[in-house]
Amino acid sequence: PALSAKLDHERANWTETHVQWSPLGSYMCTFHRQGLALWGGQSWKQLMRFVHLGVRAADFSPSERYLVTWSSEPISVESVNQFLGEGNEHQNPYTADDEGHTTCVWDAYTGSLLRSFPAVKAEDGRAKAGWSQFRWSPSERYLARMTPEASLAIYDVQTMGLVDKKAMKIPGIQDFAWCPHTITDARTGVARPEMIAYWTPEEGNLPARVSLISVPSKTLVRTKNLFNVHTCALHWHPLGHMLCVRVQRYTKSRKSQYTNLEIFRTSERDVPVDVIELKDSAVIFEWEPMNELGRFAIVHSDDPSPPPMNASRMATATVKTSVSFYAFERQGKLVQKEGFKLLKTLGGKNVTNVRWSPQGRHIVLATLRTISACALEFCDVDFDQAAAAKSGDAGDAVIVLETREHYGVTDLDWDPTGRFVVSSASSWRHTMENGYVLWDFKGQQLSRALVDRFKQLIWRPRPKSLLLEEQKREIRRNLKEYSREFDDLDERKIHAADAELMNERRRIIAKWEARRRDVEAQLLADTEEALSNGYKLPAVSDNEDFVVDELVEEVIEEKEEFI
Repeated sequence: PALSAKLDHERANWTETHVQWSPLGSYMCTFHRQGLALWGGQSWKQLMRFVHLGVRAADFSPSERYLVTWSSEPISVESVNQFLGEGNEHQNPYTADDEGHTTCVWDAYTGSLLRSFPAVKAEDGRAKAGWSQFRWSPSERYLARMTPEASLAIYDVQTMGLVDKKAMKIPGIQDFAWCPHTITDARTGVARPEMIAYWTPEEGNLPARVSLISVPSKTLVRTKNLFNVHTCALHWHPLGHMLCVRVQRYTKSRKSQYTNLEIFRTSERDVPVDVIELKDSAVIFEWEPMNELGRFAIVHSDDPSPPPMNASRMATATVKTSVSFYAFERQGKLVQKEGFKLLKTLGGKNVTNVRWSPQGRHIVLATLRTISACALEFCDVDFDQAAAAKSGDAGDAVIVLETREHYGVTDLDWDPTGRFVVSSASSWRHTMENGYVLWDFKGQQLSRALVDRFKQLIWRPRPKSLLLEEQKREIRRNLKEYSREFDDLDERKIHAADAELMNERRRIIAKWEARRRDVEAQLLADTEEALSNGYKLPAVSDNEDFVVDELVEEVIEEKEEFI
């Protein structure tokens, strides 16, 4: 069935480049030559404006209190004054201390500038790190900034000063990531400090290393040495209780590469590490959201040099890939055997990316930004639980529901409820059949639109639930009871609708009967008046025959001709 969308608000020239939602959907950001604007409310009016000439990117803190903006153009106080115009210099948020800086931290509520930062320079004077050098902690209390191959600075947002008044010297640091969720100690019930994970490469005889530190104490929680490392990628589980380090390693001959998955169980004592050794290279790793058991999907290939899956241009050829699903399992009663188990592998694909539903369980295997392939495979990893229980293999529950195609697809986005997913073809990538297709989670097409010069479609995020986790678990436990209550309510509504329909029919019949009595009374009055005026009714013999002609129509054939 077709699904239509209702236009809520529109405005010409609303943005100059692109739009962006805040994490909870409270604000819509528009980007302009002069800076950034926030819009919201029922009338979608402008709520705040941040003057940052040539702004290219923005990042909200998790609760939307703070905002970081970045521009490739260094700040010039004089240029900002010229933009504001004569007499409005008092609106300039910058001072001489901000001159030449490129990154700004703002208070999103008041619009005030908290601090600005210069770009990190290499020895040749060029910018060494751009937009990705700043990241927020989940509590938004801290903001961390990495200087590649040198240090990690952690700032207290309330004062915008360094924690312990100094940055951490970490020679060779390549990347870092905050634990996205506060972890509660299972034994004490007390929330643990926030954590940061980072990795450093091999240097001389020193191995590569992955480290976990707590904040603000900066104490080392766990570390692991790695050898023959080409590169690493850090993937935190959305719930924060697991960290996967995707390690790209060299073989002994160093002529080819393969992948190891080092999974840290950060919520457990001493942070145990599980290792999954692959025979080929994993190019994509995605945790399943909302799944506490730690289920994930990977895209892997034995091609010696698979192309980057987030390329900015359309690829002309595809690489044969496979998609595998893993899950954490515990077996045994007295002596438990635990670890990650391969559930199922789907081979012979051209998949370049995978996207889980925000609610978990459903996943789309997509071939994005490729000219020669455009497949979308909709999968359910919990479809056939009966078959999985019968065979004892959880992989039997994984099934491909539908395989669809969207020519020229460049982007894929789930809505926050996990009911719908949009595939789109952006004119930022190519100019062929730009537009979007709306699907349900089973892969059924609901609507399709071709839009000239179409560029972007993004779902508005939903705010976090006001219910506590214990309340959610209570609802799940009593779901059958709630279902019966809602079923009874639905039944009463149906009966009420039926009663209303019967009353409406009785009203129509009563109206008809009243009209009929009025007509019969009027006919009787007219007849009596005619008789009183000397009109005589025609005599009818009892033996007189009446001939009644009955006309019957039958359709022999029906044709439709279009001219």
